[in-house]
Amino acid sequence: LRSHATSLGGRTVPALEMYLDTSHEAFYVEGDSSQWRLRIACEDAELQPCKAWELETLHHMLDEGELLDLEIRSRSVTGGWVSLRAHCLIMALASPVLRRMIVWERLRSISTGGCVVIELEEVESDVVAKFVDFVYTGAVSMFPDIEQLFALGKLADRLDVGSLRRAVVAQAQELLTADTCAIFLQASRFSGLPELEERFMRFALQNFADVSAHPSFHCLEQRVLEDLVADDRLEVASEEAVLEALVRWRLRWRMGHPSSVHKELREGPRQHDN
Repeated sequence: LRSHATSLGGRTVPALEMYLDTSHEAFYVEGDSSQWRLRIACEDAELQPCKAWELETLHHMLDEGELLDLEIRSRSVTGGWVSLRAHCLIMALASPVLRRMIVWERLRSISTGGCVVIELEEVESDVVAKFVDFVYTGAVSMFPDIEQLFALGKLADRLDVGSLRRAVVAQAQELLTADTCAIFLQASRFSGLPELEERFMRFALQNFADVSAHPSFHCLEQRVLEDLVADDRLEVASEEAVLEALVRWRLRWRMGHPSSVHKELREGPRQHDN
């Protein structure tokens, strides 16, 4: 770091030069023929790099369509293609998986002279839009429905975006109650977020009576329910309580599966009258 003049120890030093000696955990300051050594508490200090732009600028460029050189295609709920435009560099910085895809597709686009195009066919366009918004704003608006919340977490896991993955995990854990546990447990089975599946399973094992009494309990698929009742960590008052829960599950499953299950996942947990 250089400056024309500065004050140090009561003396004015022209042409000051500073650099960090990481091996000795100290700053060296040199100017003219004098040298000073300044000790710092490196264990409490965190050096932050100078940032040449703000996130608001990136978001503005995205909204205004400035310098966009990437097209991300995904499917809508009706099956049609939906395209989102972004910047290759920004998306490559956000995801190492996207970086490799972009590098490969850019080599192909050079020969055709076109824009770099990436297709995420198995991901809904609403989820991709939330992902792009997170990359450019640093924030994520969580979905009101559980199915898409976990779809966002699954995409973050697939693209190796750790910050978004952690945001989804934190949000899901905040929403975990006896009323939501069964829905979360079912949705987490194929989410690519094993820590959430284990967290929900542990909660269900410890609060089986309350979780099984909620109407959403019937959304559990048979293999998930089998894993739950076979777990040695299951905490119940008696075997009869487990049997009664299984009977209720069987009756509701036959009456409401699968359409009502899909509706529960789409709309999220609701309050039910006992």
